[in-house]
Amino acid sequence: MICDLRTIHWTELTSEPDAGKAYEKFHSAIHTSCNKSFPEVRKRMKTNHRISRVSKASLALRKAVEAAHTIYRVRRGDSSKEILGVLKKHLPNIYTDTRKQENAEYILDSTDKSRTVWRVLKRNLALSTMQIGKAA
Repeated sequence: MICDLRTIHWTELTSEPDAGKAYEKFHSAIHTSCNKSFPEVRKRMKTNHRISRVSKASLALRKAVEAAHTIYRVRRGDSSKEILGVLKKHLPNIYTDTRKQENAEYILDSTDKSRTVWRVLKRNLALSTMQIGKAA
């Protein structure tokens, strides 16, 4: 990059009377130099993208559910059963939020966004039909 910057005729840029044209020349010179020195690298996306469902919130809530379940097994009280039920209701919401966030990052990082969106939809449809099959 330094060699490219040395070859630029800086006097042409400073002698330009129009500030807009001087800026355009300066910007194109820097842009060209950067593109030569640091070529764009495209990240290849994995086709078998999996949802990890592991986030700090989900881990903390899962530990809280396990602790509440242990307390309920020991005490067998209505209040501990109620706390366990509330925590269990929040766990799927945390999983859903984590899945949404990971899908959004996956789509934003992809080069072919429409294809990636269809891939995500297909995978989520498969997940929902598996869950329906488990319930039956």
